[in-house]
Amino acid sequence: MSDRPPLFFYTRHAADMLVERKIEAAWVERTVTQPDSLEPDPKRPGVMRAFCATPERDGRILRVAYVLSDDTVRV
Repeated sequence: MSDRPPLFFYTRHAADMLVERKIEAAWVERTVTQPDSLEPDPKRPGVMRAFCATPERDGRILRVAYVLSDDTVRV
């Protein structure tokens, strides 16, 4: 990613999951920009999976699948 912060776009599914699972967008964005680990999705070419411990949830690991295009992150 470049020096400027990326623009995040949430699909309808991602937005629904944030509400259903009570996940804050800030946690998702932190996971993508500062992951503890990162790997390509094994079944979807071009999709990355970022993992990060979430202190707000007792250190549980948040997994975020996303596609990076220029400076836009589609979650």
